[in-house]
Amino acid sequence: MNIRMTYLYRDAGNYKHWYDVIFPNKSEKSVSELTEKIKKQLISGEYFEQELAPMPMDLDEDFDEELDHSWLEFHSFKEVDAPAQVDQDIMSFISNLHDGFK
Repeated sequence: MNIRMTYLYRDAGNYKHWYDVIFPNKSEKSVSELTEKIKKQLISGEYFEQELAPMPMDLDEDFDEELDHSWLEFHSFKEVDAPAQVDQDIMSFISNLHDGFK
């Protein structure tokens, strides 16, 4: 089964923009295992930098660089019987989160 990751962007006005992406799960890790692993890699256990996201975000034209930020908030994983949208394996993505904060 592949893994759908759901995450969101909150702008300075607290408007929420939801996103999801489906990763291959070559190691066949469970949702609980993946959730435990990703939370160890995230900023404060919930955030990661937008530039590390596997798919581009469509930010509003109202994006204000002085007020808004580039952090995304991890929400959840779910096993899905749908094709992967990216080539990067979920475990590789999780590992790269840590590398991105060095």
